[in-house]
Amino acid sequence: MRGCVRRAISSLIIAIHWPLLISQTSKSTPNVSRYLVLVSPLVFMALGTLPPAADAVPITLAEPVVEAKSSVNGKIKKQIPTSQGLQNNGKGVSIAAAKVFHPEPNGTEQYKVSREPTQTDNGNKAANAAEEQKLKGLIQTLAFPKGLGLGLGDKIKKDTQPTMDPEAFKEVPKVKDGLPLLAETEALMNKTPPPVEKAKASATQVLTTGAPLTGATFTVEESEDLKPETEANGKGRAAALAINRDPVPIEWSPAVGSFVIVDLSNLSFTVATTGNGTTAFALFGSDVSFISNTLNIDSPEDAATPLYNFLISYISTDGASPVLNFFDFEVFGNQVFDNRGNVGEAAVRSAISTELKPLDDGSIGFQDSYLLGVIVPGNPSASVLFLRDFAATAVDTIVPETPAFHLLVIGLIILAASNRNKLPSI
Repeated sequence: MRGCVRRAISSLIIAIHWPLLISQTSKSTPNVSRYLVLVSPLVFMALGTLPPAADAVPITLAEPVVEAKSSVNGKIKKQIPTSQGLQNNGKGVSIAAAKVFHPEPNGTEQYKVSREPTQTDNGNKAANAAEEQKLKGLIQTLAFPKGLGLGLGDKIKKDTQPTMDPEAFKEVPKVKDGLPLLAETEALMNKTPPPVEKAKASATQVLTTGAPLTGATFTVEESEDLKPETEANGKGRAAALAINRDPVPIEWSPAVGSFVIVDLSNLSFTVATTGNGTTAFALFGSDVSFISNTLNIDSPEDAATPLYNFLISYISTDGASPVLNFFDFEVFGNQVFDNRGNVGEAAVRSAISTELKPLDDGSIGFQDSYLLGVIVPGNPSASVLFLRDFAATAVDTIVPETPAFHLLVIGLIILAASNRNKLPSI
């Protein structure tokens, strides 16, 4: 009987004090503390008594450390033998996009695409409306990296192709005198205390005539530098994307043959997380397609035949070491080889996945130089090569919160169980 009376009194006290407890638990109080305050009366009800009023003061718990960082160092070089060398500076387009996603409405986003370049800006201009719409969609996809798969590479390629708008991702003449074509952007949000969110991306490309391979044969060299970087701590989210596309006209040298050498030696990834609910993601993709027996660099890329496709990504979650997320390498029946003596698609694919390993600086990359070559079929006299490379990063430290309603239900279940089982009073 005494226990029943005590439970009745406890219920009455809860009914009177519950609004006060809620009002005392403001948004400035840590989430865990609020839940302890709101649920504790239900627990005490289940036990048959309430603590003294002084014990209802919120408990302050330190927020767990959560942070994530990701970056790609995409310094890639392609070497192509040619009988004539580089006839002009060529054309291309460089794209950079960056965004921070804080729940408060002061996150920023920036999108840049190379335009008609000058000696001072190298083409770094704001994206137009059509380009920005496509890039916003890609960045939004990157913002939730846990579910990303191989289809992301196809989406990046499709969404950054020239569209019905003739000015969208349009290839432009490169700067004279070997200066790079450039797109560079940055989005930052710094708060004290955290979250701190950072996202930046740059894409540069330059086409030059390199040293001859044999005799009078020249080499066209396309050097690229893709650097997307993202960082978040506290409760933050950020994403970045960098892309280079570069059509190149080539007159092949009969003495050497028709092939493309891809130097991946300086490619590396950094993905690191601390704390539960965190994700860091980094991706790199490279592909070449060709149209033979023409030197017209305005030929439609949609009509080109694929030479090779390479796509790889790494991910870290919940403070764990980075792991291979997805990997694809195919040459569509073309002949391929590398500087390790491997020949054929399967052997080269295996070598790439094996050679990429943790380095002393904490990144993942090649410990020694690594080059692969793919032969353009048909012994053509000339070809237009469509070169494309892209890299992306994303971080997410926004840990989903357990709704207070769920904790309320748990408390009611405890109360029901205590009544059903007639737990003894304290």
